[in-house]
Amino acid sequence: MSTSVDARLESGRSPDLSRLVATATREHPATPLFADDGWPEQPGPVRDVASFHAAVEHLAGRLWAAGVRPRQVVAVVLPNHPRVQLAAFALHRLGAVPALLAASMPAEHLVESVAALHPAWTLVDSGEDAPGNAADNAADNAPQGSAPEPAPGVLDLLGAHTRLLRRADLPAPAAFPVGALNPHEVALITHTSGTTAAPKLVAHSSASIHEHAAPQVRLMLEFGADRLAVKAISCAHARATSALITALVVGQPLAFATDDRPEAVAALLALLRPHSLEAHPNTYLRWEPIADLPDRPLASVARFSSTFDAIHPRTVRRLLSGTDVPDAFFLQAYGQTETGPVAARAMTREDPLGHDTRVVGVPAEGREARVVDEAGEPVPVGVAGHIEVRAVSRMVGYVGRESPGVEWWPMGDWGRLRADGAIELLDRVVDRVPGVASALALEDALLDRFPELQEALVLPGARRGVRVVVVARPGASADRALVGKAVEELGATPEEVVALAPEDLPVTGSKKVRRHVLRGAVGGAR
Repeated sequence: MSTSVDARLESGRSPDLSRLVATATREHPATPLFADDGWPEQPGPVRDVASFHAAVEHLAGRLWAAGVRPRQVVAVVLPNHPRVQLAAFALHRLGAVPALLAASMPAEHLVESVAALHPAWTLVDSGEDAPGNAADNAADNAPQGSAPEPAPGVLDLLGAHTRLLRRADLPAPAAFPVGALNPHEVALITHTSGTTAAPKLVAHSSASIHEHAAPQVRLMLEFGADRLAVKAISCAHARATSALITALVVGQPLAFATDDRPEAVAALLALLRPHSLEAHPNTYLRWEPIADLPDRPLASVARFSSTFDAIHPRTVRRLLSGTDVPDAFFLQAYGQTETGPVAARAMTREDPLGHDTRVVGVPAEGREARVVDEAGEPVPVGVAGHIEVRAVSRMVGYVGRESPGVEWWPMGDWGRLRADGAIELLDRVVDRVPGVASALALEDALLDRFPELQEALVLPGARRGVRVVVVARPGASADRALVGKAVEELGATPEEVVALAPEDLPVTGSKKVRRHVLRGAVGGAR
């Protein structure tokens, strides 16, 4: 078989998502594919590619019997678990268009998203497991695999815009014709994190999702795909789709960690001894103490990886200290839902840049980056401005809103290009702090100085200084006076240091901090 990425994704694999799982089952049915909770499913638990295929066929038959038809948009609103992806592939099998919505998003955003989609159907769990009202953020801070808190009336609100399908109430499976979409038709809808406002609905074709997965397939072909990967990520995110496509194409064993509490993950890793590990950056922050456990749960990990958000240098160093693999590395990827992966950088223990995670790597094949000023004109190397990219993996467009009809896509990030072509990410544009060159770099420095902190966030102050929000690790406390002194030593003017408990930090389904919500919440906190 050709080792060309395009060849590995042709001939009934991708971009034909309706046949991808069936093809993988013919080629490597016994490849492990499972979740930490045993993944109970019908007709039987999902343990490998073959049983995943059986569950996809069973659910597709039930959805067909319920009335789902090709090219219908079906919103999928399920608790965070790989069965979100199972539902998506069952819908692909029918030629329908899954729209994956994180059940933990605030209720008003969920209702707004469903209204914008105009879906023919919305797939939910039973009423007891229905999407929750995340206004108090309880659902967002729960372990990843747990169902959100019930929210009376949310299903009624959704029902005003769609027909509800409850998984438990679906009819018995019926025979169905396999559907197939044109490679450039909309085949999948996901959403952005919603850190600044309601999430944007992002439409992908099977061709664009193919390009999301292609760099990962290249990586697997280079480093080998026969060792187990564990992932603790948002299963409603496009990243989960591309990760599963990659595993199905190359036959990589894959496990999902649905309980992301440090103690649960440590036990899982000690049991499975995986070769690679992926999680959200803020999840890795919480996992740092795992590196110091006597049974060394991270000992077998040769490759850590992360995208979604900025990772901190301290986190990279801590994780690499926990593995016994001599040439282990941390792969930091840069991209977004709209563009797919843009760049990546591998950091080893002896990283020549000192684990400077502001440097996110050189654009991958089929991607370009530039930096422009406020007028949209390119600036020289080393000058900060707005990061823009061209990418073969770019989305089809937004749903329910205008998409920028531009050749160069605005990432919404502030940064610069280095002489070696690497992108240096300084801040999200909306999170820039007046008078601070990089709030992210300041946060990196604070976490390096204070190991007892689980999180440090630099926000604009009421005047021309900064307000710093700190979260201490469980069992530790934050010395706000010392943090304020450190901020001053690092060149910023601290107006206030606010200490919060971990559960009071507003986060998205991918564990990004919702900074605009935080800014409004910390006014009275101390």
